Amino acid sequence: MDENTKHVLNSYKEYWLKYVDFKGVTNRYDFWMTFLINYVITFALNFFYFLSTNTIFSYLFIFLSCIFAIATFIPNCSIAVRRLHDVGKGLKLFLTCSIISCISEIIFAIGFLTFFVILICNILGISPTMDINFGLCNTTSYIILFIIMLISGISFLISKIILIVFYCKKGITNNFKENTCL
Repeated sequence: MDENTKHVLNSYKEYWLKYVDFKGVTNRYDFWMTFLINYVITFALNFFYFLSTNTIFSYLFIFLSCIFAIATFIPNCSIAVRRLHDVGKGLKLFLTCSIISCISEIIFAIGFLTFFVILICNILGISPTMDINFGLCNTTSYIILFIIMLISGISFLISKIILIVFYCKKGITNNFKENTCL
């Protein structure tokens, strides 16, 4: 095994060993290699799900994908906070951006579902009433709903971009070779 492969495997091993360490630091290389490995595993599970024609295998890959997402939730949060510690930020920034993202996703989902219900009602020829479309009966209400969804989508993107910018910044730790740094 070459030096880079060992470093990547050590990064991923450290990710699992420090799964509840919210106080330490993580350098860019370890953070992004862990992100890449988790992304490849998730992609592979979803790829096999889409390839499987047998219902049992489809359910198996959905189940494995859900288990992997649940198993990596806390380690992903901890490595993100450790990465932010490395650039001089921390838990407050992570929680703020995460809460904004969650609220934005909920608002966007409610707006999307409202549009979807109205669309289905229009396709089926059902007259929009207060019970079906939550009182959104005129064009102004549609525009307001669209603007709220747009603002929630933009706030979601901004909070994620802020985190990505800090994840990419050079940190204070230099416990790895410079030529392996991303």
